[in-house]
Amino acid sequence: MKKLLIVIALVCMTPTFVLAGARILVPERNWNFGLAHKGGPLSHPYWIKNIGDDTLRINVRPG
Repeated sequence: MKKLLIVIALVCMTPTFVLAGARILVPERNWNFGLAHKGGPLSHPYWIKNIGDDTLRINVRPG
């Protein structure tokens, strides 16, 4: 009986662990540039939102 209560408690607490922390939301995941010149620069702004409850850290490396 004690083991069953522990299992039930862990199952009930699992969503809390899954939802805790930073979570990223990118509403627009891709963009169609249409016809573009070969080798030409292309750019498009992407909006990123933190929907979690912790600080979202994004590390960018030049590439």
